[in-house]
Amino acid sequence: MTNRGRMILIGVAAIFLLLMVFGLVRACSGDTTRKEAAQADQTVKSGDAIANAAQDAVGTVMNRTEAERAIDAATTELKEEIGNAQNPADLRTAVARNVCVRAEYRNDPACAVR
Repeated sequence: MTNRGRMILIGVAAIFLLLMVFGLVRACSGDTTRKEAAQADQTVKSGDAIANAAQDAVGTVMNRTEAERAIDAATTELKEEIGNAQNPADLRTAVARNVCVRAEYRNDPACAVR
């Protein structure tokens, strides 16, 4: 092999080694970047899940508050009707009208009689 052939071989080997070192450095830094990106993505997903849970909790509280207001209004109306009842039949009618409209009593046999 001539001197020129050795120089070309050494040059090719040096370029190959430089490319390998460059690729190794890039691969190592890319792995860290991928891990950080995956961690950031997971953090965003966790934040979204927490926000959705909080929104659902607020919705549940709001719905419960509305239901309690409706119950309070129905109870107030029933108290007034009971207070205005002139006889037992009026009293029974007032109670049946206000209680039997509720889902939990709708199928009660006492409500079916009215």
